[in-house]
Amino acid sequence: ARSRYYLDRNGSTAIFIPPNGADEIVLSDASEIINATNLSNVVFQGISMQFARGTIASCGAVGPDGGFCHGFVISNCTIANAGEQAVAIDGYGCGLVNVSVHSTGCQGVDVRGGDTASLTRGNSFVRSSTVANASRWHRTYTPHVRIGGVGNVYADNKLLNGPHSAMVGGCNDCVIDGNLFRRFLHETADSGAFYDGRTWVHRGNVISNNVFEEIRHSDPQRDNKGG
Repeated sequence: ARSRYYLDRNGSTAIFIPPNGADEIVLSDASEIINATNLSNVVFQGISMQFARGTIASCGAVGPDGGFCHGFVISNCTIANAGEQAVAIDGYGCGLVNVSVHSTGCQGVDVRGGDTASLTRGNSFVRSSTVANASRWHRTYTPHVRIGGVGNVYADNKLLNGPHSAMVGGCNDCVIDGNLFRRFLHETADSGAFYDGRTWVHRGNVISNNVFEEIRHSDPQRDNKGG
């Protein structure tokens, strides 16, 4: 069942009727939950982070005075119901392990690190995590996982259910291994579940042991036209 709502613009009133069986209704005005720069050796473990209108957890170089994060890790957590993206990390030795991410308005997670000009490795990672139902608001080019940097690992993840691409970005000497890509491109044609390219710089990557299932448009007629 779908929820229903009515906006009375003259009276500045919103009337919301939740779907049948809803046991919780949350109205959040939080823009974020974690916003850090120049942070080192911090682990968030075993907690739930939900309901923010922007990005729920970010760590990296933000603004002219920001510094990269080192050893910023999210482990065994649930991150969900973000207006924009769940996680954005730019740093060294940072990442996600065994994290459940779902229901984001834009991207799922953006994890990168390292320096392309010097080929300095970031050693950042997304491992053994599930990212599902991203792109609820912005339907294209907001992948479940965005990759980037040098020497990072994206392995043993489950990426599930998106209208466009599952993994997008560009990097050097990265490993994309053992991931499941299931049910993508169901609203788009002339697309791919995995994207990297349009530059000669991105070299040395290894893409191996990944499984792709149900990569097709939900309309069979459109699926035959560039799907």
